[in-house]
Amino acid sequence: AMLALAEGAELVFVPQTAAQDGAQLAALLRSENAGLFHAPGAVWKAILATDSGLSLPLIAVLDVTEATPDLVTALVNAGASVLCVHRATASSFPLAAGLVSDARDTSSFGRPLVPGAARILDERGLRVPAGVVGQLHAVVGAESTVNTGLMARWRNDGTLQYVGTAAPVAFVEGCAIDTAAVASHLKQWPGVLDAAVAVLDDPRVHRRLVARIQPHPSAAFDL
Repeated sequence: AMLALAEGAELVFVPQTAAQDGAQLAALLRSENAGLFHAPGAVWKAILATDSGLSLPLIAVLDVTEATPDLVTALVNAGASVLCVHRATASSFPLAAGLVSDARDTSSFGRPLVPGAARILDERGLRVPAGVVGQLHAVVGAESTVNTGLMARWRNDGTLQYVGTAAPVAFVEGCAIDTAAVASHLKQWPGVLDAAVAVLDDPRVHRRLVARIQPHPSAAFDL
């Protein structure tokens, strides 16, 4: 947002009442003549569901972990240019970004926006050559890195390709979630014998976090 403002753009804040309403968001994008909108996959799906003939002549920004071929195709068919990005944390500046040139190839998310800001490391913490899959790390200091939870590789053209996630990390709306840590906290609840957490695809909301618990036979509680 700050870069756009520096170039003379205007920033439009979405009212809370419209944040999860696809029809209101679509109307707002049209009325404000929006040129760029960054939203989770579930929000884009809600916008697209409002009108099969919806026109979206803007740059649709989407986290690469949510850029499924079906969603990207729908956005492109609506007239949008899709920009895949990834952020190390929900509040950080995008680590890398790239326009999707082919809806069948949604795993590429461009080059690092800051040279040297991304490293792909193996299990020993050593850099891997182009084409080899490793864990994507964001450089946060002279020598410090943060594991993003993504598995990725460098393509020969210098762009990053998303390959998957490093267990037990999963992504919902671009945010990394340690499913093992969530399950561990659930197991500490009184009356819980065991728990499991997973991220499931859902055509209504794109992706959701689901937890299942096994209560102790003698436990009596409501969730």
